[in-house]
Amino acid sequence: MSGFLFLLTVDWTMRRTTERHRNGIRWNFTSTLEDLDFADDIVLVSSKYEHIQNKTNRLVDNAGRVGLKLNAQKCKVMRMNTRREDKVMIGREEVEDVEEFVYLGATETIEGGGTEDIKKRLSKAQGAFFNLRKIWNTRSIGRNTKIKMFKTLVRPVLLYGCEARKLTAAEEKKLDRFQFTCLRRILRIWWPQRIRNDTISQVTGVRKISDEIRRRRWNWIGDVLRKERNDDCMAAMEWQPEGKRKVGRPKTTWRRTVEKESRQKRWSSWAEVGGAAQDRASWRETVTALCASWRKEK
Repeated sequence: MSGFLFLLTVDWTMRRTTERHRNGIRWNFTSTLEDLDFADDIVLVSSKYEHIQNKTNRLVDNAGRVGLKLNAQKCKVMRMNTRREDKVMIGREEVEDVEEFVYLGATETIEGGGTEDIKKRLSKAQGAFFNLRKIWNTRSIGRNTKIKMFKTLVRPVLLYGCEARKLTAAEEKKLDRFQFTCLRRILRIWWPQRIRNDTISQVTGVRKISDEIRRRRWNWIGDVLRKERNDDCMAAMEWQPEGKRKVGRPKTTWRRTVEKESRQKRWSSWAEVGGAAQDRASWRETVTALCASWRKEK
C-alpha cells in the first residue's frame, strides 16, 4: 500500500469513527474536539470512560473494514482528573494505562506542562554534543566552524517544539546553563577564567536559549493569529478547559506565561494581539522590542 493511499485510508477511518458523534471535549460553543491525527499517530479524546470505549470500538470496526488492525500493545491510555479505573479494551486485550507518552516527538505527561519534555530534550542535546566531542577537541577546525556546527547540530535538538512549551524561571536557567557550558567547552574557556555569559554571547553571536524560545514563541503566535477565525489553531489559542482547578497557587502554564508577557506590551486581549500581528513586518519589530525589554528586566 503506497503512503498516499495509506493516509487516505486512515483519514476515511477517522472520519467514519467520529462523524455523527459528540463524544469528545468541548472545543467551542458549536463543536467538540474528538481526535488529534498526524499520519498514523492518532489520539482519541473524551471526557467519559463510556465515550472513549465506544469511540475505540468504532475505530477498531472501521479500521477492520479497510484491512487495518490496532495493536493493543502499542496503544496507551492516559487518565486525567478521574477516579474511574475501568480498563479500555481493544477486542479482548486491555490497553495499558500510563502517566506519560511521546506524541510527535514531545513528551506528554499527566501533570501537563513540559518539565519532562525539557529533561528529555536536554538529555538528547547532551548526547548530540557528546557525539561531536572529537570535533570540539580538534584544533584543525576553526572556532567559527565549530559554532556553526553547534547551532546546526545541537541547538535544534534542544529547541524542538519550544514554541508550544511552557517554561519556569528555573527551567530557563537550566537551558541557558547547558548552552553556555557547551560554548565554553568549544571556546576552551575553563573554570579559572572568569568570563561572563553575556560576553560569550557577543563573541559567538549565539543568543540565550530562553530569549530564542520567547522570540520563536511570539513569532509562532503571530502566525496563528493571522489565520481564519474558525481555524483549529485559533480555537486552541482561545480554548478554556471546563471544570475547576484545585485550591492553591495556579501552576505555570503556556497560556499564563504568554498573557503575562503580553501585559508588558499593555495588550489586554487576544483581539488586540491579533490586530498587531496582521502586519508581518511590524510584528517582527514588535517581537524584537519585546525580547529586548524582557532581557532588561532580568
